[in-house]
Amino acid sequence: MTAISTPRLLLAAGLLASGLGHAAADTQRLCVYDLLGNAGDIANMARDYATAAQGFGARINVKAYTDERVATEDLRAGQCDALLATGFRTRLFNPVAGALDSLGATTIVRNNKVDMAASYQVVQKTAQTFASPAAAKLMVRGAYEIGGIIPFGVAYPVVNDRKINTVEALAGKKIAAFDYDKAQAIMIERIGAQPVSADIT
Repeated sequence: MTAISTPRLLLAAGLLASGLGHAAADTQRLCVYDLLGNAGDIANMARDYATAAQGFGARINVKAYTDERVATEDLRAGQCDALLATGFRTRLFNPVAGALDSLGATTIVRNNKVDMAASYQVVQKTAQTFASPAAAKLMVRGAYEIGGIIPFGVAYPVVNDRKINTVEALAGKKIAAFDYDKAQAIMIERIGAQPVSADIT
């Protein structure tokens, strides 16, 4: 990969840029992964951001993708100046992007049940920590910079057997894992299950 003079911004469902207007005279290209494409909420949010960014002199062209892999590859190829995608994909550029969506990283369990309110508080506090000036150096890795974090929900392992209700019961079972996120496969193997390649696009 060739170095570029200004960092490309990673925007994940995890991320939205605050500094995309670094070259106000040029139109910036924001590639957005949205499962629903141009009609999706994330693509619409990105277009709203592009409209608001005109107020500080930035011109942003939003391009929606229904295939996150293609959007990510377009960033690598220089077809995008910024990328709005999940932390699963953007952690390939900067591991901080995956800090919030790593399996169990923000999950609070009380009385053997997930406490969603407390778990979202952990997400909120972590995002605030990453937004602080003290964390700025963590946001840049090589030619890429995390421009912001947008908590957009959680992902759960799903099984088709209601009798499986403990981690131990997953031993020997097949569990879907994104092939581009090696951490998922490692966690699945650690509980004695077998990772099976999957994708959401």
